Amino acid sequence: MKLIVDRHAVGLSALRFLVQPLRFVLRVAICSPMYVQLIELWDYHGWAIVACGFAVLATIAIFADRRRAKRHRIDDVGFMPWTGITVFAILATLVAAILEIKMG
Repeated sequence: MKLIVDRHAVGLSALRFLVQPLRFVLRVAICSPMYVQLIELWDYHGWAIVACGFAVLATIAIFADRRRAKRHRIDDVGFMPWTGITVFAILATLVAAILEIKMG
């Protein structure tokens, strides 16, 4: 049991070693004027950004579903429900776009 705890502690120290430079980068990024501009952009156009994200997800899902439908070996089935993801992403895009127009 002690060996597992020691390995875990070594893993945490290695993780801390990797995270330390990222904290500095994030601290510099948060203090930058670009961060302030991003926050203002989110305040004014938050639903438009969400709609664009879901539109990108819908596009990726459409191409993935097309690729799955045209596979060479019909027995190789995937586990991702690309059609359902496409429908959900399109509906979420429409709802976010409507909210952006209404709240706009």
